[in-house]
Amino acid sequence: MHGLMAQLLAFHPNTTDNNLQMEMESYYDKLNQKLDRLQEQQKKTTMQVTHRQQQQKTYPCTVNLTNIHFTSEEKALLDLGLQYSLQKPPTTTWTNLTLEMVQAIKLLDHRIQNSFCIIAAKKTETDTQHQPPQHYT
Repeated sequence: MHGLMAQLLAFHPNTTDNNLQMEMESYYDKLNQKLDRLQEQQKKTTMQVTHRQQQQKTYPCTVNLTNIHFTSEEKALLDLGLQYSLQKPPTTTWTNLTLEMVQAIKLLDHRIQNSFCIIAAKKTETDTQHQPPQHYT
């Protein structure tokens, strides 16, 4: 009896290992199939998005409303935006802006002029603080 039991116990671990290995292989096969399906779906989605992007018409960032004709290099520079401006506004621009604001405020009703003076003063103060200091030689 002990010999038969020992043989069953000796046989049983191998069977358990084989069953476990077969289940693991089955599980990994299912995971690999799922991964393959997801990769195929991703390829299809990427191809569809690329195709849609090729069909879309893009418009330029800048629209020339003047009679001035720009070269392609100038258009490219304009498309980059204001942060690539080649010219900094001179201090006379701030002076002119201030004078124009004062003149516009004078045209308002005298009861609300003080409020707009305060708002304009605060706004110009914050705008001029963000300007780099001008060095005069």
